Amino acid sequence: MNFNLKSPSSYREWREYFLFRYKILRKPIGLHRSTIRDKLEKISYHVMATNNKGKIIGVGRLHFVNIKESQIRYMAVDKNFRKKGVGNAIVQKLEIHSLNNYRNKIILNARENAVIFYSKLGYVNLGKIDVGIDIKHFQMKKNLKNCPSRSE
Repeated sequence: MNFNLKSPSSYREWREYFLFRYKILRKPIGLHRSTIRDKLEKISYHVMATNNKGKIIGVGRLHFVNIKESQIRYMAVDKNFRKKGVGNAIVQKLEIHSLNNYRNKIILNARENAVIFYSKLGYVNLGKIDVGIDIKHFQMKKNLKNCPSRSE
């Protein structure tokens, strides 16, 4: 399957990026549109996958937790494009960004239906976590290899 990965850059792309997150992650569980953004948006690394017509088919975000650790949030792939490498490519791009910024550990809170996906990518399930909504989430973690030291 052909798709492109990039960070949103124009006003239109940002608007569509946040709308996609809302439609896939929040609207189906009855959450208000205001829940789609948080205070870390401006300092986070955002990735979107688009098809050959420029339509967003997947998104993901990474922010830094501390000097060694990053967190993936707001991962979403259109149901018609799942199991086609889109989510895998987004996670890989987020992991590379983490490594390039000297963070060799990534954490995330996976919905129950995404635990197998992340496990196949090398993430370890650390157990159930309460994220404040009625969907089971599990904290997961991955230690990335080949991370340069901070002194390099």
